[in-house]
Amino acid sequence: MKPQNAISLFLLLKNVIGSNVRMSKLCQAIGLIVVIASLAMGCAPRTPLGNAVYFEDLQDTKALLASGADPCESVGRGEDTALDLAKGDTHDLLNRDPMKDDFYRALLEVAFQRALQGKKCERILFYAARIGDTEKVKKLISLGEDPNQGEEMWESSPLGIATYYGHEETVRALIAGGARIDPQLDNFEKLRLWAATIGSDSSYQKAQSSLRLLRKYQTKKQQ
Repeated sequence: MKPQNAISLFLLLKNVIGSNVRMSKLCQAIGLIVVIASLAMGCAPRTPLGNAVYFEDLQDTKALLASGADPCESVGRGEDTALDLAKGDTHDLLNRDPMKDDFYRALLEVAFQRALQGKKCERILFYAARIGDTEKVKKLISLGEDPNQGEEMWESSPLGIATYYGHEETVRALIAGGARIDPQLDNFEKLRLWAATIGSDSSYQKAQSSLRLLRKYQTKKQQ
């Protein structure tokens, strides 16, 4: 609950039950607890790694990772992982500063090493597909990552993400690893429109090229 909503709820309870003194005191106490808890959540600090990524301090990010910070753990404030924070909005990544990709690659490398040690990192196949790291994608699939997993945050599958960003080699690796060209997992027309309306000309061309590649795979499968 957002702090302003908690405060509004508290004031409403106070007014509605104000005539009953005993109930009024009880509801005021409950309301205050809700407000304080909500404010505490809203003001809770991020982890040091979360702050380093949020403020785009690459040197601190790498230093924290080297000292053992986990990019797969929540960074606080109700946010997800450091990788999610570095990812930002999915649609904005088509035109992002190359420096931010350095954050992403540094975090992904540590997460990947954790996966090699058998440790779980949610959405790691999506992260690898997004950056077009084909070798990591192949290895993660061999370790048991499902190439057909769907994800609400990404609104797609790893194959859709790789297609959206125009990583043809990664697209090939995912299909070879068992990824299905499935409209129920990916709305490829929507991906094409996103690339056309949000991305640059070059990113749109890459997405178009990847979509043509998928159509070739579909045609071969139907023959």
